[in-house]
Parts: sequence; C-alpha cells; structure tokens
Amino acid sequence: MNWLTYFRRGSKGVIEPLAQYGALPFRWSRDGTLKVMLVTTRGRKRWMIPKG
Repeated sequence: MNWLTYFRRGSKGVIEPLAQYGALPFRWSRDGTLKVMLVTTRGRKRWMIPKG
C-alpha cells in the first residue's frame, strides 16, 4: 500500500483497503511527445484524473 490507498470499514467492522480505478487518456503527438488529458472538478476547479 502507498500513500494513495484509501480504507473502508468492511464486514465485521474490519478495516480493509478500498480499490479505486481511473482512466488516463493520452495520445502521442506528431512530434513524438506524450500528451495526457486532465480534467477539472466542477466545484473547486482542481485538476484530476477522470474515473472510468
């Protein structure tokens, strides 16, 4: 587990890690550089990776 691991209380009150998934949309430009798409949240306008 790393610092991005979240936890939840499972059955019988045991705390267990919560799995989260996200999509990382990317493309290669014509000059060979990698471009990654990030989106902003609606409320606070923070940059994030879209969940999907």
